[in-house]
Amino acid sequence: MAYGISALQPARKPDGVEKALDLHGFFIGLVAVPLVLISGTIMYQRKEDRGQPHYVSWHGIVGITTVLLAFIQAIFGVLLSWGYLPRKLYRYHRQSGYAVFTILVLAFMLGGLYSNFIVRHAWTATRFLAYGLGPLSVWGGVVARIRSRKLW
Repeated sequence: MAYGISALQPARKPDGVEKALDLHGFFIGLVAVPLVLISGTIMYQRKEDRGQPHYVSWHGIVGITTVLLAFIQAIFGVLLSWGYLPRKLYRYHRQSGYAVFTILVLAFMLGGLYSNFIVRHAWTATRFLAYGLGPLSVWGGVVARIRSRKLW
């Protein structure tokens, strides 16, 4: 998702906007959203196969929220790109996109730092770097490039 967001932050040249939108659509619509849906389905099925309860941890609750919001966001983005919604709604798509990205990073961090599976199978230093510092750095890089005038 960070690649897809970064493609639009900011477009380098006015004629680069179309290419940036294409990159955004590719990375978000064809890479990130399917991966979020696939990974969510795999996690759900693994728990189902083992008879474990679903959505009992913060990671699970935030994770299912992320999957649902990402799906809604993707539909909204497709409707915008196909011209079914007015251009002035882009700001709401942008605002909610940053919110979905933030929630996704939170879900990733919760799962990596606190889930029983990762805690049992990864060293503490690895967990801190891969699921703590890494995602926060990516999130910070995206947030640092937000153009507030485009949000409001």
